Amino acid sequence: QVTSGLKFGMRLVSNGSSGGLSGAMRRLSAAAALLAAAAAAISNAAPAAAAQASAPCPVGASSGRGPRWPQQNPALTAPVSLSYDYRPYHSPLEAEMTEEAISIPIPPELFSSFNLTGDAGAAEQYKLKSLELRRPGRLPEGAGQVLSHVLELVLLHENAVNPGVWASVVLPLAIAVDPTTDVLAPLLAGARLPGRYGERRPVLMLASQPLNLSMAFEDAAFLAYWSDLPSRCTAQLDVPTRQLLRNATLDIAQSTFTTALRALEVLPQPPPIPAANAAWLLGTCPAGGYPANCSTIQAVDLSQPLLEARTLQDQAMTNLRNRKSEMDQALIELKNTTLSSYTTAVTARDNLKDAEIELDAASSTVEKYEAWEAQAKSAVWTSSPPAAGGGAAPGSAPS
Repeated sequence: QVTSGLKFGMRLVSNGSSGGLSGAMRRLSAAAALLAAAAAAISNAAPAAAAQASAPCPVGASSGRGPRWPQQNPALTAPVSLSYDYRPYHSPLEAEMTEEAISIPIPPELFSSFNLTGDAGAAEQYKLKSLELRRPGRLPEGAGQVLSHVLELVLLHENAVNPGVWASVVLPLAIAVDPTTDVLAPLLAGARLPGRYGERRPVLMLASQPLNLSMAFEDAAFLAYWSDLPSRCTAQLDVPTRQLLRNATLDIAQSTFTTALRALEVLPQPPPIPAANAAWLLGTCPAGGYPANCSTIQAVDLSQPLLEARTLQDQAMTNLRNRKSEMDQALIELKNTTLSSYTTAVTARDNLKDAEIELDAASSTVEKYEAWEAQAKSAVWTSSPPAAGGGAAPGSAPS
């Protein structure tokens, strides 16, 4: 409107003689009215824009895409343990379908938390804020997860001392026949999950089947590393997050999976986030168990396995050389074109192929142990997360 008013005024000046003085005055009056209207519109819009800019962002992180599980390095163990306190909950919760998962906010009265506790005390303290149920990332044909599973239940926690820092505990779920426990069943029993974006429905409907998350932590181990998760605030791209991936699946019934999949299949299934380069192995214990009943996992000394692997590699190399010599001799004898010489050559060829496979396997084992040993020597555990919004790649920080 301001631009139109200015252009209108310029045309007035350039055509001032058209229509005489009275016509010019009418056009001037109209231009002034247009400019006044534009100024009023700008004045009214400014407070609204300022209010929108200063409005608080939605609090929290979303689970985002599922990760690929990293290879577990037995020599890389955390100097802390996960001390958990998840109490049973009987009251209904509300589930909402988001763009990526089914999200269940946790009310304040549902006390659930964990600490990462070591010799120096509780270095990190996290409180549960929401649950998210999703499918694992879709892998290309022929590819597979280190840990095969059909669903993921993500427990999103916020740091109690350092708000804005989060922890994502990912529980991989696999179908079992008549499982003794089913962590997901109480949420779905008697409930109907939301089936479209933005829809909300109650879950955890049966008081006789409480939500008991502690079963996911009993005698368990997790792979930990720093990463980022999407923020629910559009002004912030991501939030620093301690990823904790359970290193073994939890059983669920076929009926549980079918109910969950019926709701989740309407959501996209993007590929998983690449596996972290380095992940620390840590154990668990109930709250109050440290240090008497909550010791840290001891790292495996790889020097002896590496020595044995190198010995096997040397033996495989010697065997390959011997098989190569036998192959060369068989090719010379093959000039006789006898049946026995042909049979000898075929056998020598097959033995040479087997020797090559044996050497490749031995060399891969040596390379794996050498990489693990180097990683364990260079990695440093720290409670400091990457900078918020820094976009750190998974596993880029070895801690």
